[in-house]
Amino acid sequence: MQKCKTTAPVIIRSGLFGLDKEQVKRRWHMLVKVKGGYNINQPIQFKAGEKFEYEGPVDRALASLLGLSDKQAEKMNRAHDKAQAQAVGDDSETARIAEEEAEAARIAEEEAEAARIAEEEAEAARIEEEEAKAVRIEEEEAKAVRATNEGSESE
Repeated sequence: MQKCKTTAPVIIRSGLFGLDKEQVKRRWHMLVKVKGGYNINQPIQFKAGEKFEYEGPVDRALASLLGLSDKQAEKMNRAHDKAQAQAVGDDSETARIAEEEAEAARIAEEEAEAARIAEEEAEAARIEEEEAKAVRIEEEEAKAVRATNEGSESE
């Protein structure tokens, strides 16, 4: 963050701020505490002569109001652009991870479904085998009964 001292009253619409306790106390309703400082949830105004730290986009007019040289403003803009690119990269990395997790969950569901189907098919085959065995036993019993009946008829 760049140390700034306003040369005139200024309203800043975005960025990360490093503020002292008194500044935070006066603006608490506009601030969101984040790692490294405060973000704002609405435009924030500073009086002429106020000192604070700032990280965010800086055009020439704002640079002048913050008492920054063109070189300092350019450096801040590069840092801001880099932070934005990193945030976008973090978002795309998060999205990539979410897609991978969703794909893994889909594959796990498919594998579970395949296992369930395999179990059902194995059970159906077992039942079919038991039914076939029961039919063979019935046929053998019927054959034995016929043989017994034929044997008793011939006597």
